[in-house]
Amino acid sequence: MLESFAGDSVLVPGKLAVKASRDPDDDKFLAAAIEAKARYIVTGDKDLLDVKSYRRVRMIRPRAFLKILQESRRSRKKLTYN
Repeated sequence: MLESFAGDSVLVPGKLAVKASRDPDDDKFLAAAIEAKARYIVTGDKDLLDVKSYRRVRMIRPRAFLKILQESRRSRKKLTYN
């Protein structure tokens, strides 16, 4: 599954400084997501999950992300067949 995301990967400059998580080591993930204009951070990390949302980036568990992907695929299939 990770291979399918590789084509959509974005390399960011890493210049943004963020201080939003209880764990300062997690702030780099928030910064990267913001720089990449990501919609989600998929994580099991409690400190990140407790942030819930930061600058339009939602923290979600892997299971919730898979559900979003499945629903997105179903929607695209319906559009294709109509």
